[in-house]
Amino acid sequence: MLDFDDLPSFSGDGDITQAPPIFSPYHHLTFSNGYVHAPKYKQPLVPHSGDQLAVFLASGAGNGTNDTAWHQPGMSASVPRTEPGDITDGPYNGLPAFWFNAYDAWLGCDNDGPDSCIFNVTGSTWDPTVNDDVETYNTQLEVPPCPNFNHCPLIHMDFPDNFRGLSGMQIQAFVNNKPVMFFMDDLALGWYDNSCEAGMKRMARPGTVSGPGQSGSRRKRVVRRTLMR
Repeated sequence: MLDFDDLPSFSGDGDITQAPPIFSPYHHLTFSNGYVHAPKYKQPLVPHSGDQLAVFLASGAGNGTNDTAWHQPGMSASVPRTEPGDITDGPYNGLPAFWFNAYDAWLGCDNDGPDSCIFNVTGSTWDPTVNDDVETYNTQLEVPPCPNFNHCPLIHMDFPDNFRGLSGMQIQAFVNNKPVMFFMDDLALGWYDNSCEAGMKRMARPGTVSGPGQSGSRRKRVVRRTLMR
């Protein structure tokens, strides 16, 4: 479960575009540029749990770049290009130990109506015949507007059962076919391969970085007998 509460707290002003990015790797995963995190008192929507949630800026840009951490001393890696809204295995292309299952999440849109917001979620898998990720699965969710942005709750979204063994997933939100900022909490993921061998491979690689040059490893809650670590 990625609840984003283990990320450093943000005490800046109310401008969400200045919130700190989710530096990669975060629990071994790479988040595209545009993902930031902020506490609930900075948000028009309420986190499902804890005090912080993730925010994706519709512009795909934020206060810094999310792949910066990979290029800090001791964290160098060749990170493939990510698209806006991507959450991927990053530099571990083709390594099954870093493929993941996606179960569910709590989501909300920067949308006060009257039209609903549409989430479009695409799951990608590794295709050895083309030596690249390919878009394999897709699902959508309609989320009602948040009138006057008055601390609305996030909406639960179950991902289809075929969202397994993913090398990446892309989350996008649209209102009237225009991309909008969205909010996310309690993203339930689990490792596709829970074998001891796969776990050792993950332990040998950087797990979480909390800012440029600050690597670390924090245990997360168990989800369906899996642990994102």
